[in-house]
Amino acid sequence: MYVVNIVDRLDIVNFGIWNAAIATAPVLKEKFGIISQLWYPKNSSQVPPNIDKIVELIPISSLDSFPSLPGDTIIVSHGCWRMPTQVGAKLKKKGYPWMYVPHGMLESWSMHQKWYLKYPYFWLYERNASLRADVVRAVSTPEKNNLLKIYDRVILIPNGNPVPVREFEKDWQLKPLTFLFLGRLHKKKGIIPLIRAWKASKLNNNPQFQLLIAGPDDGLLDKLQIEFSGINNLKYLGAVFGENKINLLRQSHFFVLPSFSEGFPTSVIEAMQYGLIPVISEGCNFPEAFQNQLAIKVIPDVENIKITLEQISGINGMPQLSIKCKEFACQNYSIERIAELQYQCFRDLLKL
Repeated sequence: MYVVNIVDRLDIVNFGIWNAAIATAPVLKEKFGIISQLWYPKNSSQVPPNIDKIVELIPISSLDSFPSLPGDTIIVSHGCWRMPTQVGAKLKKKGYPWMYVPHGMLESWSMHQKWYLKYPYFWLYERNASLRADVVRAVSTPEKNNLLKIYDRVILIPNGNPVPVREFEKDWQLKPLTFLFLGRLHKKKGIIPLIRAWKASKLNNNPQFQLLIAGPDDGLLDKLQIEFSGINNLKYLGAVFGENKINLLRQSHFFVLPSFSEGFPTSVIEAMQYGLIPVISEGCNFPEAFQNQLAIKVIPDVENIKITLEQISGINGMPQLSIKCKEFACQNYSIERIAELQYQCFRDLLKL
């Protein structure tokens, strides 16, 4: 069996999409014998190093020229609006089963950004093309409920993350207590109200606390540099990967993402697997974290975030909550579990 994953960008800013697309590829190959490919535009300016060790990389130069594929191939398009949907629809016409994965791009907040472009395109092309897909994958429960308003067959397969190999105990006596924002610098992530709330709070310039911001710039850094003024216990680290990211997660205590809208942020799962307590919004599309009393809820509003940050700084019992977060994320969102869900869906699509 082959799985062709299609993405429209292969760069750091789009890491969340293409990383989610191929995260389970090693497990699918080892456990089920499935070969994964990653198709991307040939003119992509950046190809991350070592990605070819995880999947077969196939650059596409034209929407009308594709490699020949075995009969037992599943097409999985990731995201909306561009090449993935177009290629998915063309390969569906050739008889290949097609899974359409919007990754939250059809959620209400996202649709209202540049609505004058998205809504016409959605009704003129995207909707009609994606309705041909055999199945639509939602990555969160709220997204599934929203997609069922448009599509007949929607399944829920969340994103997952590899469980940390090395066991460790988080040091809650370590000072300063560290709040971590890890994600691309984009307005939808709620990064601007977060910084303004920190600046207005009692935590600002208090040596007992620090706010670390890590992630690639998506057009917001110049504005954020102005917002950083007057904050001595905030550091911007740029994009972090590999061991640097692991060390950052180990030393941090809270994961802050007051997002306006997400599909399902793998970063929250990864942080919880390292024992960080999530401070997240409903826009993160992770109601299970609230239902299990594992997350602290905020809204992307300066005053609300400020009050929440100050309340957190005085709450006891965080070490126990940290352990619960770690156990929940490792048990329910490992890539092994997600790969099994994918495999069952792929078998159904191939009628095996």
